[in-house]
Amino acid sequence: MLNQPSLFPFLEKARGETMSLLIEARNYAAMAAERPRVPGGSVRRLMISCETMRLVSRLVSVMAWLMERKATGTDGSDPFVATIPDDDGLMTNPVCLDDTRDSDVSLPPELRTLLQRSRRLYVRIARLDAMMRGEPMLPADQDAVEPAFIRTARQ
Repeated sequence: MLNQPSLFPFLEKARGETMSLLIEARNYAAMAAERPRVPGGSVRRLMISCETMRLVSRLVSVMAWLMERKATGTDGSDPFVATIPDDDGLMTNPVCLDDTRDSDVSLPPELRTLLQRSRRLYVRIARLDAMMRGEPMLPADQDAVEPAFIRTARQ
């Protein structure tokens, strides 16, 4: 039996938060689709599309991770099942960890807010993933110490 407290309540709360953000993202996309053409030209529209995909990638990655933990019993609800799937984990996704445009004032304010909230959720779950794997975690203030693979990807 595992000698750690159950993560089930925490993961259920994270599932609810992720689902709420997914619904907000869907509502944002529906609202954005009804707006007239975005001013600023094709480069700005492309940037908004890219950042919207980053938002979706973060939320889908988190939801998939949470659902996988529930399905495999590694959420603490089944103490007899304690295997972590053998994949790369959330810490290795530089697209989802990148926050260079999360505060970009040229993005719509609703999208900026969703990007910032989704990144905080993603980093929180990525740290939990790393903890469960026994790997190094991102510090609470990720800007203070950046993992080498992100520094390399940005150069």
